[in-house]
Amino acid sequence: MSPITWFLSIYGWTPITDCTRFDITQVGLIQCLVSGGIFILANLYLLGLFYVLPDHVFGTSRYKYSEGEEQPHELFTAFPYNLVRHPAASSFLWMYWVLPAYTPSHLQLAALWTIYIIPATLLFEEGGLRGPAGEFGKAYEDYASKVNAFTPSKHAIASALGCPVGARTNRKSA
Repeated sequence: MSPITWFLSIYGWTPITDCTRFDITQVGLIQCLVSGGIFILANLYLLGLFYVLPDHVFGTSRYKYSEGEEQPHELFTAFPYNLVRHPAASSFLWMYWVLPAYTPSHLQLAALWTIYIIPATLLFEEGGLRGPAGEFGKAYEDYASKVNAFTPSKHAIASALGCPVGARTNRKSA
């Protein structure tokens, strides 16, 4: 998937004849505040991921295990995983799409990365976690029914704020 996305970005990237410069002074205050808030939230996801799971992200404790020996894993559902199932992927998606104004080049870059991030995350990463053959099986299915992949659900927000949350049923997860 990565080589295909890389090839498409190189092949499809062409100079734009009517290029406009991004001018922050032409953007309204509300747009800047909303974009800035979403950008801060996206970075909070990413920094939360690095803070909570440095070993998961960087693999720093692998030296403790012999070659071929597997580390014990458990399903982690605390912050930032209580808001979205894939905080790093959602963080990068939000950062690409949060600009208050776009040029055609920005749109093309954001679209190509979105085309890469969403299918790669849902097919390859979740493919190894879901179902009876997945790493977490039924526990992950239950978790996925409560927490969206890339955007916080009402259930996740209420749970993070400590509000009482009712059971959810008959919902397809993203």
